[in-house]
This record gives sequence, C-alpha cells and structure tokens, in this order.
Amino acid sequence: MNGGTAGAGPGGITADMLRETSGHWRIGEAAGRWRAVRSGTVPADGPRSPIRPVVGAGSLEGLAGQLCLQAWLASLSAAELEAVWRGNAAAAGP
Repeated sequence: MNGGTAGAGPGGITADMLRETSGHWRIGEAAGRWRAVRSGTVPADGPRSPIRPVVGAGSLEGLAGQLCLQAWLASLSAAELEAVWRGNAAAAGP
C-alpha cells in the first residue's frame, strides 16, 4: 500500500488531511484504490461486525465517508450498535 501524499481530490480532501483527522488509521493507495487499516479484530458476524478494521474506496472522498461511518459506529452504545446490525439504523440515530 502506497502511503503517498496524493493531491486533493475533486472534493478538496487529501491523504494527509485524512491521516491528520483519523490518526489511528493507516491510509494509503494501491492500484487506484484507497484503503485505511487499523489494528484490532472484529467478529465476522454479530452486533460488532459493522465496525471494520479495513475500509476502502475508489476516491479519497469515498474513503473519508467510510472513515466517518466507522467513527459513528464506534461511538454507539452496545444497544444502538445492535439496532444498526439488525437493520434499524434509525433507532441509533440522533
């Protein structure tokens, strides 16, 4: 995974910006796809399974969205995360 410092994408987001705001994620690009990796394990199934150790997207803007989603999921209580896992994200929303 290339840790390059690619220029800003169409949305003005750079890899360095994502690294600064998502410190516990390692961010890089390989074969035209952006990925973010963090340490830890997550069950393949069950209420904690939506929290991923690896996310990816075809653009920096897409990766930023994935990282925001992961931050939101990580902020949920166990009951709220279970509601999301069961398909009721509205129960976990503000």
